[in-house]
Amino acid sequence: VCGETGITLSRYMMELTRANPEMAELEAIFSAIQTACKTIGQLIRRSAIDGTTGLHGHVNVQGEDQKKLDVITNEVLKRALKSTGRMGVMASEEEDTPVKVDNQPHPSYDA
Repeated sequence: VCGETGITLSRYMMELTRANPEMAELEAIFSAIQTACKTIGQLIRRSAIDGTTGLHGHVNVQGEDQKKLDVITNEVLKRALKSTGRMGVMASEEEDTPVKVDNQPHPSYDA
């Protein structure tokens, strides 16, 4: 790893898992979040072109007007975390109630 950028998240999680095998599930979750963040970054860069800026037309649980990108990024994160097979329930300020992930027989985490 380049001395100027430090250690990458992927490398850190690999080393952490190697030293602590019981944390292997956590590596999958961090990897999903990392991928979701990259996708969100791309969506933000293209938002003006794609017309995904501005208000969505709904209010979140905190009483704030939802932005289109808020709703889209919430979906990206939910899909990413659901794909790990480790989530039981997920909550977000963009959701009125916690979202149960029903395809997981033995979830390990709630987010």
